[in-house]
Amino acid sequence: DVTMPSVLAFLFWIGLLRGVLEVVWLFAMSRRLDELWLLVREPSWWVAESGPFVLANILTAYFRWALYSVTAFAAFRWFRLTVDFTQVLRVCGAVMGLYVLTILVNFLHAVCDLKLLQVHIADLYAPSFGIGQGVSALLVLWMLSTFGRLRGLDRSAAFLSAMLVGLVERVTYFLG
Repeated sequence: DVTMPSVLAFLFWIGLLRGVLEVVWLFAMSRRLDELWLLVREPSWWVAESGPFVLANILTAYFRWALYSVTAFAAFRWFRLTVDFTQVLRVCGAVMGLYVLTILVNFLHAVCDLKLLQVHIADLYAPSFGIGQGVSALLVLWMLSTFGRLRGLDRSAAFLSAMLVGLVERVTYFLG
């Protein structure tokens, strides 16, 4: 049985790994990887620039886990599915493994010089949607709808529950 402390530890490591990979990805996208290798030797860069960014990714992992869990639980309850919230927390913890997959797939944008869909919401906030987000969204949909079906929901209710999680996550991301 998966314990909550192990889920919390998993989320920490997922967030940390995503943060580090995203730093590398940002430098790769701007064709500045050579600068990154110089900066990693500077403690001030870790404290002032990279550290807060990695910390933000760790916190985002916990936030998304909570958002997915509460949204999925509410959707399941809407469709009259009785499910233990702890089970939903565990499943959504596993789903958060996709947080790392997203950035790994998005490296295709740097390697193959593919464009990202970017939404310019404010001067300092322009969220993007790439291949990684698409792949992860489909996998979240599949994983959560499968969980709903295994717990007794019909196909359409399971699919709609999973869609709601994805929709709430994307809306939250863009309105962030």
